[in-house]
Amino acid sequence: MSAIGPPSRETARSAKERLKKELLTATVIDLGQYPYVTHPVLDGFPAIEPGFVSGLADAMAEAAFPKREAPGVDGIITVEAMGIPVAFLVADALHVPLHIARKKEYKVPGEIVVRRKTGYSESHIAFNGLQEGRTYWFVDSLLSTGATLRATMLALNLAGAKIGGAVFLVSKIEEKETAPITESVHGPVVALLTLKVVNAAEQTGGEARGYRLRVSDGFQVRA
Repeated sequence: MSAIGPPSRETARSAKERLKKELLTATVIDLGQYPYVTHPVLDGFPAIEPGFVSGLADAMAEAAFPKREAPGVDGIITVEAMGIPVAFLVADALHVPLHIARKKEYKVPGEIVVRRKTGYSESHIAFNGLQEGRTYWFVDSLLSTGATLRATMLALNLAGAKIGGAVFLVSKIEEKETAPITESVHGPVVALLTLKVVNAAEQTGGEARGYRLRVSDGFQVRA
């Protein structure tokens, strides 16, 4: 059983509150029909502050494992690119390996390649090093359509491995909308914050333009 070191609660709490405030004024870019929210911890622009991300990762680990223990977790999985910073720090806190799924295929024995279709792109992602019978947690910066998580679950199934749960920094899906995901994961689905993007034109009958952002505390859905 992996024991998580004592958290810096004030740092984790302040990092979460800072992110909540910054997301309220974040820039939203139209990618077709998909409103893409920009922020350093979500897209790396313009620069990422390591100390800030460290506090956020601590808050994620505490939310996912409130008892400060991670029994049966054999590894962490994320998909490049923006899940890597927080996933690395969560894996470090749990003292388990980090597996990074890549958009590039290495075409080596044991590699598992699945297709992922998100709200604004479609691609193949390649998983390596997954071991049969092992249990992995999925960690990412954003839960939007759930496509990346579903692709990861398919890869784990093909590898004969299991998913123990999933933890996200920000979710664009509200707690009441997570039931299909939770039922598929058969484990906890945790989000530090919930972000809702509202099209101003839809609220005002087309008179206003742009987007309004609403940010609230996330959720901890236990299967």
